[in-house]
Amino acid sequence: MSASNKLKPKKVFLTDAVIETFNSAKNGKLLVEIVGGKLMLNTRNANQSFDGLHQLFQLIFADLKSDLANTNQVLCLGLAGGSVVHILRNELQLPCIITAVEYDEVMVQIAQKHFGLQQFDNLNVIIADAFTYTEQQAHNQVFDLILVDLFEDNKVANGIFNPHFSEQLLEMCPHGMMVINTICKNKVQEKQINSLVDFFKQKQLICNLKIYDIAPTNKVLVVYT
Repeated sequence: MSASNKLKPKKVFLTDAVIETFNSAKNGKLLVEIVGGKLMLNTRNANQSFDGLHQLFQLIFADLKSDLANTNQVLCLGLAGGSVVHILRNELQLPCIITAVEYDEVMVQIAQKHFGLQQFDNLNVIIADAFTYTEQQAHNQVFDLILVDLFEDNKVANGIFNPHFSEQLLEMCPHGMMVINTICKNKVQEKQINSLVDFFKQKQLICNLKIYDIAPTNKVLVVYT
């Protein structure tokens, strides 16, 4: 066995620590931290990758595993540190082509520097506003799976509740599946989510609204198109 193939000892972190701090014009202070022995990316008020959000998507994909078997083209709206990419490629071993749209270039830099994003082939990272991207590409690209995880710190980007955005998603995913992550903490957000569900049901589409114990305020909408 060559030296490069030998098992390397894991780093042991005895205490929580901030590894590096980044200042983003779009998301404020971004922290790469070790918490409980795990490397993760956080904003001031919310986890962005590789902690609770990572575990949430692990559960989502576990539920959808049989539906992912023939997934070839994936669109991720919202990349952050790249949790979803790691799950799809490293954990589920899906040889899909992934297009990831992230509006914060600092997030992409962090994903490459600290979370190994550059290791993945067939990954196209686009630095752009997700709503602008869908507006421009709705008639040009088709995906088997669209993942929408668009947040501003700990708040869902309001644009995901716009019916025009939902129409664009349907154009881009006419025969597949969409997963839309939302948060429900009050009556206003609950009404927005219910309106989103109603929109897709009016299209005679199968919709499942999922809630997981690990993140009970998250409501995850799965739409089969």
